[in-house]
This record gives sequence, C-alpha cells and structure tokens, in this order.
Amino acid sequence: MFKKATAGRSVSMRGLFVMGALLVALLAVCLPSQAHAEVTTYDQMVTQVGNLEVYAQRYIDNNNYTDMDAPTLATCYIRSTRYGDGNWSIVGGSVPDAFVTYCQNQDAANSTDVQSLRTMGDITLPNNQVTDAVHMFANLQVLLKNNGAKASGDLAGWLGDTCDLFTYDTNGSYATPEMAYTVAKKHFNVDGGFGPQDVKADLDAYNLYASYSTSLVSTLSAYFTASLDDITRVQTFDAGRLAGVATTTDDYRTAVYSAYTGNIYIPWLEYSRHFSGTTYANNRKGCCWVVADYLLSFQPTVTGVTVTPATATVNAGATGNTQTFTAAVAGENRPSQDVTWSVSGAESASTSIDADGTLTVGADETAATLIVKATSTYDATKSGTATVTVKHPAVTSVTVTPAIATVNASATGNTQAFSAAVEAVDGASTAVAWTVSGAESASTSIAADGTLTVGADETAASLTVIATSAFDATKSATAAVRVLHPVVNGVT
Repeated sequence: MFKKATAGRSVSMRGLFVMGALLVALLAVCLPSQAHAEVTTYDQMVTQVGNLEVYAQRYIDNNNYTDMDAPTLATCYIRSTRYGDGNWSIVGGSVPDAFVTYCQNQDAANSTDVQSLRTMGDITLPNNQVTDAVHMFANLQVLLKNNGAKASGDLAGWLGDTCDLFTYDTNGSYATPEMAYTVAKKHFNVDGGFGPQDVKADLDAYNLYASYSTSLVSTLSAYFTASLDDITRVQTFDAGRLAGVATTTDDYRTAVYSAYTGNIYIPWLEYSRHFSGTTYANNRKGCCWVVADYLLSFQPTVTGVTVTPATATVNAGATGNTQTFTAAVAGENRPSQDVTWSVSGAESASTSIDADGTLTVGADETAATLIVKATSTYDATKSGTATVTVKHPAVTSVTVTPAIATVNASATGNTQAFSAAVEAVDGASTAVAWTVSGAESASTSIAADGTLTVGADETAASLTVIATSAFDATKSATAAVRVLHPVVNGVT
C-alpha cells in the first residue's frame, strides 16, 4: 500500500505524518470500535437475548420494518455471522446492515453487549448439558421466518445435518444401505463432525418453536430447565414432528428416510454437496438410518403392565358391584402410563369397565369369573390382567318367629316382639323391613326391630306381620296375630 523510499532520499516529517494518519484511519476501519465480552454462560446468553429482542422491536417500530418480526429479526442477527451465506439467506432472509449498526449503537449507549451473541460458542444449559447455541438459534430463525414450515425448517436443521453426514465419507457410493450405514455410523459424533450435539441443537430449535410463547426469553426459560434431558427432548420432537408414528427400528428408519426424501429442498442441498441422483441412494438411506437409530435410542420401550389389585371379588348386584383397578406401565425411557381397559368373560351387557379402570358388574351377570385387562397405549403388545371372582348374592328364604301370636288391644299386654331369619348366599344382606297389615287403628304399628304394638282402640280381630328382605323384596315371610279385646262384665 505504501511505496518504499528510494536510496539516498530521506522521508520527510510531513510524509511520516501523512503515513501515520493513514495507518490510524486503517486501524479504525479494521478493528472493532468496542471490545465484546464473551458469552459463556446460559444466564449471560438469556440476558443479551432479552436486550436484543428489545432492540429488534424498537428498530422495527422506528423504521417501519416489515420483513421480520422481533424474535425472527433477533435470531437472524445471531445467525448471520456464522450462517450468513447465500443458502441461509434464501431460506431465512438477511439481517439488514442498518440493524447491525443499530445494535452497535445501542450496545454503546446502554452498556449492553448483544454483539457477543453472534460469536458465542458452546453454552452450558441449566441441566449441565452443552449446546451449540448459534446452531440452535440459526435453525430456530428459519422456523420463525417460515412459520414452522417443515421443508425449510428441516433443511436448516436435522435433515440438513443428515445430508451433511454424506460429506464425511469420500469413498463413493455403496452397494447396500447396510454398508453405507456401517461407514456413516463411524463418522457420526466425531470431533468436528455431525453428531448428537448437533442433533440436540436441531431438536431444541424445533421444540422451542413449537412451544413459543410471548418472547424468546420466556420461551427459552420455560424450555431449558434443570430437568430437561435427552429423553424429553427427543420424545417431544418425535410427538410433534414425526407424530409418534414409529416405535420399531424399521418403522423409525422408514419415517426418517421418508421425511428426508420427501423434502423439496434436500435434492438442491445434495447437489451443492456434489451428491445427487440414484448413485448415492444407499448412502442416503444409510445416513438416515444412523440419525433414526440415535433418535430411537431415546424412545420409550414397554416391558410390561401390572394391574392392581391382581385379584378381586365383586358382587353381581345393586350393591358392592364395582371395583377400581390401577395400572403401572414398566419400561425404559419413561413410557406413557396411559392404558386402555377392557373386560372379558362377561355374560351380561351391563358388565363394563370405564376409562379410569372402574369395573361395574351387572346385576344380571351370570359369569363366575371375569378378566380385567390393561393394554399399553404406546405398545399394544404389552398388557396386564387381573382376575375377578363374581359373587351372586341372593336371599333364598325368610322365616318369622313366632309364626302365630296373640296380643291384647289394651294398655297392658299389647306388644309382641318378632324376629326374622334370612337365608342368604354370597354375602347377601340379612336385613329385613317390618310392616303390619289389617289394622283398623292408627295406633297399631311395628318398629324396625320387629316389636308390634296394638293400639288400645284397635277393633280388628287379626293382624298380619310381614318381614321383607332388604336385599330382595320378592322374598318375605308373615306371622298371624290374634287381637284380644278385653271386656269388663261388671263390678262387685
């Protein structure tokens, strides 16, 4: 840039001054005007993201900017330094230079440092896992920009990274997908390559978009908790993106491969990586299988279902004819505890079990044994059972003692105690209800314990005492009562 002085000539003071001024100007252009503190912690990241989102909204309001909303512009700002090439700009747009300058000015004016978000490295989350934060925000920005469209979101995230797994193998195409899978697996999770940490960032971006609330900060805080783990991360993604359709290895591999080959942008990305067409069909499938197997390793597996109580006795009648059962689903990776209940062996249409596991045995149930079954909703091949013994309580007879009695219609000798013997099976109640018939006096009555009182003004010559089964009103017995009416013939 500067010419060298010729021999025998000295450099004047004015020349030195001019060169010095030029050097100062050059340094001013080349060096950043403000030193940035490195974002190394999750709390620092959230604080600066909050500041950035405020600046984004102010910029939008002050400049009538309509291309992106505040969270999309903020994440585009974070993304653009590391992921700012033409491909990313196509699917996510570009951050305005004016906004970059605006953030620099806001940092200087408010002692903030949102600029540090653009160069931050790995961040330790509240659960002590490490994430590639810029990678995550880049994927999130594309999802925000395209309203969650699967094609562009997957391209910027997990499927785009799956495509990149191609680039780590330079041995050409493979004869079978199994061969490609074996090789691709060796390149998965190697230093500097595509692996679980990239997948986590991709899944976090999808899950953050799916759970987005009122702001980036509130969404980050709600999602990145100390309890977040890979099981929750993958299962949340699986339920939202893959709709939980796959539970076996083959099904899951097919689901991932179908998502990959069905993405309209993937052929373009493969072409840019110099992989396209049928030549690399097996490579494509092998790489998809590697990612699928990683995701599948965090899916729940059900090993069994236990029903409690394992045995029960229930009456076929109006009382004591219900029993509530509970189910515990055992397995790995926290399988769902949801089950569907069913009952078999019933003869009565009134015997049923509801969604909460409460069995009701119909009064007309004739079966001696029922089987209650709880089946895992996640894995229908796993279930547990309980055995129910059905009792058929009944009253076979009622006897009243004494069967015949004589009672005075007077102030004395006008009561008689009766008892009832009830023959019952399978726990039917032996209680009875007492009534008296044939009385002419309102004062004649029978108590709940079977004591008959004949009113002094009773004119009836006979009464009938009835004991009716409380369990089965069709079963009853009677006693005959002769009523005496004492007469005074005279006084001597």
